[in-house]
Amino acid sequence: MANIIFIPAYNEIKTIKKVVSDVIEAMQGDCLVWLYDNGSNDGTWNEMIKLTCGENHARITISRVRDRGKGNVYKAFREDALKYGGPGDKFAMIDADNTYGVKILPLLFHAVGNSKDKAVMVIGDRISYYEEPGNMVNKTGNKFLRKMVKKVWKVDADILSGCRVFSWEFIEGFIPKGDGFTLETEMTLWAIKNNGVIKSYPCGYVNRTEGHSKIRPVKDGM
Repeated sequence: MANIIFIPAYNEIKTIKKVVSDVIEAMQGDCLVWLYDNGSNDGTWNEMIKLTCGENHARITISRVRDRGKGNVYKAFREDALKYGGPGDKFAMIDADNTYGVKILPLLFHAVGNSKDKAVMVIGDRISYYEEPGNMVNKTGNKFLRKMVKKVWKVDADILSGCRVFSWEFIEGFIPKGDGFTLETEMTLWAIKNNGVIKSYPCGYVNRTEGHSKIRPVKDGM
């Protein structure tokens, strides 16, 4: 059984090295890290190549996905998961922008498939995201989607969180229809509609320190 961590990246040269290092440290080395570059033009791919030559090279695999969009990157990851993974393996997705607190990962992995929780997907809930200053348009959109999902499906989840862990059954069953940032919404709704148990645990979150957010909460959630 393996813990496989999927990290999609687009123009994250300033953060990708730290995210990989922090993930491996949080998991105490008990993981494989699959990095996917989505056509970056800032040197992210070259930074990934360097990581395959470093001290954690045996744990790191890198791939390029030229069709733009997070949904397309997930589809490439899923193909690799079905090819190289198997029943009993667990899979995480975390964004490469260094905004998520990765220390939560061991707990999320433990909760997936746990005999008590029986969760097919466990989400890192960005509690602090809603409490700290930042883009109020994005925060309002996230809150709206969260309330809507809770009202309609009785599930209180951070629907757009880019930090989550899945079971093998989820990987087998879920194929995104969209190519872009609707991915997280599709994941959540697929699990709900297929009677999959979703669990949520608070994770640390900090706003991006440079550049602009790539997500559009209301549009991505629809």
